[in-house]
Amino acid sequence: MMNLDIYTLLMGQLLVSAVCALTVFLLWKNNRDRYDGLGLWFWSYVTQAVYMALLLLRGHVPDFVSIVLANTIGVGGILFLCAGLRRFFGRPLDLDPVNLGGLAVFVSVLYYYTAVQPSLPHRNLNFNAFLLFFCARCAWFTARAEAGELRRLSLPLRHTLLAFCGLSLLRISYVLIGHPAHEFLREASPDSVFIMVYSALVGMLTFSLFLLVNRRLMSDMEADFNGRMEAEKVLSGALRVAKLGTWRWDIKSNRLNWSDGMYSIFGIDKNSFTGDLGDVVARAIHPDDRAAVEASNTKVIRDGAPAGLAYRVIWPDGGMHWVYAEASELLKDEAGAPSVLKGYAQDITDRKMAEAELSSSKERFQKAFHAAPFLMSLSEIETGRYIEVNDKFCEVTGFSREELLGRTSTEIGWIGCEARARLLRESNGSSLRIPELTLTAKGGRPVVCSYACERVSMGGKNILLAIAEDITSLKKAESAMLVAQKLDALGTLAGGIAHDFNNLLTGITGNLSMMRNMAASGRDIGELVQEAETACFTARGLARQLLAFASGGEPVKVTVDMAALVRESVPFSLRGSPARAEISGGEGLRVLGDREQLFQVLQNLTVNAAQAMAGGGVVLVSVRAEDVSEGKVPALRAGRYVCVEVRDSGSGIAAESLPRIFDPYFSTKGQGRGLGLAVCRSVVVKHGGAIAVVSEPGKGSAFSVYLPLTDRSPSDSGRTAPAPLKVGSGRVLVMDDEEVVYKALRRMLSALGYEAEVVGDGRKALEAWAAAQKSGRPFLAAIMDLTIPGGMGGAEAVKLLKTSDNKAKVLVSSGYSDDPIMAEYASYGFDGVLAKPYRVEDLSAALSKLLT
Repeated sequence: MMNLDIYTLLMGQLLVSAVCALTVFLLWKNNRDRYDGLGLWFWSYVTQAVYMALLLLRGHVPDFVSIVLANTIGVGGILFLCAGLRRFFGRPLDLDPVNLGGLAVFVSVLYYYTAVQPSLPHRNLNFNAFLLFFCARCAWFTARAEAGELRRLSLPLRHTLLAFCGLSLLRISYVLIGHPAHEFLREASPDSVFIMVYSALVGMLTFSLFLLVNRRLMSDMEADFNGRMEAEKVLSGALRVAKLGTWRWDIKSNRLNWSDGMYSIFGIDKNSFTGDLGDVVARAIHPDDRAAVEASNTKVIRDGAPAGLAYRVIWPDGGMHWVYAEASELLKDEAGAPSVLKGYAQDITDRKMAEAELSSSKERFQKAFHAAPFLMSLSEIETGRYIEVNDKFCEVTGFSREELLGRTSTEIGWIGCEARARLLRESNGSSLRIPELTLTAKGGRPVVCSYACERVSMGGKNILLAIAEDITSLKKAESAMLVAQKLDALGTLAGGIAHDFNNLLTGITGNLSMMRNMAASGRDIGELVQEAETACFTARGLARQLLAFASGGEPVKVTVDMAALVRESVPFSLRGSPARAEISGGEGLRVLGDREQLFQVLQNLTVNAAQAMAGGGVVLVSVRAEDVSEGKVPALRAGRYVCVEVRDSGSGIAAESLPRIFDPYFSTKGQGRGLGLAVCRSVVVKHGGAIAVVSEPGKGSAFSVYLPLTDRSPSDSGRTAPAPLKVGSGRVLVMDDEEVVYKALRRMLSALGYEAEVVGDGRKALEAWAAAQKSGRPFLAAIMDLTIPGGMGGAEAVKLLKTSDNKAKVLVSSGYSDDPIMAEYASYGFDGVLAKPYRVEDLSAALSKLLT
């Protein structure tokens, strides 16, 4: 083995450590802002140099300093290296309990075998064991670096650390086997191989660290370069899409330097570009804008502040384009004089064209807005204030433009606050159409409009564009036409009604005259009375039909079995007709309705079906329950309904006539009675239902009546035989102004055992009731006519009567079966109802029900 003086070896090692420390220091100085941990590496080498320096002082200082302190500092340097590697590889710099614990054990053992029981072999074993441990820890840190490029770059460093581990393991082996080489630090004949290898490994470690940092630096620089290149590509693409270019003007040489985008903006071929500013101005800039461009550049040079300017350029093909250029940076030379001006330019031709088109569009809109024959206004949605109105709006509302702008529609009384809020809610989906809306002009004059509004955005504000057409005159004309049509229809209707009533009156008067003659001879007149009574009830049905047509008579609702009603009305309606009926379904299906009105609906539909089949045929009538979804049947809400379908195989209805068949004055048969389907629809709608039709010319028609299904028990309201009369006693007050009525009523009451007192109006009825109470002969009940011309009617009288005597029993009687009081009599204070005309049996039943 080669032997050298120990101090020479240690001095060489000290120099190696110092050089390595300087190398790492330079790495740290140049890269400390980029990478963490390099400073800890530097201090690791500094401690190694101190370690060697203390070893050189052996024999001149106590062993505690040259051995314990020196070795502790040496091992501490390795800990600095561990900590630096952790930071370099992106791990937190925390107190590693494993390393600190190892250092504590190392120092304790070192102190023991130096001061307590000195032993060089044990100290060497302790030092190399912990050197092995800490170098292995460092190698482990590098091996745990993030997968990829960084782990690959740390491979030489990891191999160097493993070489340190191998050297330490070899020295441990020498100590354990007692080889003399383990005492290389003795002054006599030290073995220099180990210390030279150690020095070489320190140099290799430094080189590995240097290589690691530089490789990582190169890798990061390459990534940065690639990132910059990619960013430049993206920027270049963005500039191309945005039609942007950058320029640089050397003021002293008057030379321009352009990016590629500038050639596209100015329409100049790159090969013909001279770079001379004067040439570019002469070739490309519009003559009218050259002075402005030169003035802008001069201003930037003088003031040093960025400035922008839009100007026109002329391309070689003669086309004119708009350019926006801005000088963004002014550079000065060492003397402070302007030297370079930088900036960018953008092709804004499309924007200028759009602005011109927008300006033209605004002008066209303004002209159309003010010339429109409709009322048009623009108002802010948030405040409701008008920002623009047209001439027609001012004309119709009666306000001047100055009176309207800046005010709201509610302030001028054009529309109420609640109505405006409702319009805004309903137009929340952007637009709204209202066929008819009544607004209020200046002075309270009503204006009927067809109204529409749209939410639009103008200048960043939410605006309501409202358009309305004044249809007030149209509505007046329609009303006048409707009156004329009604008068014409009523003339036709009157003829038909007169015809029907004359037929009925013939039957009544004929039977009455026969009764008079037969009564004189003592013959039986019961059959004649029955026929006269039937004619009277037919006349009542005709009157109700007329009321339903004329004023939409309110139904007097009871629970009606629809199957039973169909089986009664359909065959009845086909009497004398060559057609026959087939009826199916409907068992147990009931509706809440006016039996007489529904009977009339079924009768009209059945008669129409039979008339459509002139040569006879089968009228198919089906009754079924049906679940109707929203929108399935027009004007009908979703729910469960009874559907009565009346189908014929007749001539059908022409397509152009279908939309009008339910109109009150439309007829396809030419007889012009004015009733029929118009009455059907009016009655069905009053019952909360709907009527629909499907027809095909030559194949027939099908009418479907939908009525809400009910689960109420059926009412006993059919056409039954007269019930036995129930005789009573007591006084009954009759309030009626028609002599023929109260005389007949007095006779019927007398026949039933009651004493009748008749008064002509409500006030007399109240007086008579009070007088009877005082006299001790009170009335059992009162029968009041609903309407008394020129006097107090039953509706007012019953309220006053109930106030003075809440136990009073009162029947309401009227020929106006359409009056709501007849349908909801209890809500108005009455205790029962007796519709005119009525029989003695009806009177008996009503009184019996009232008084029990």
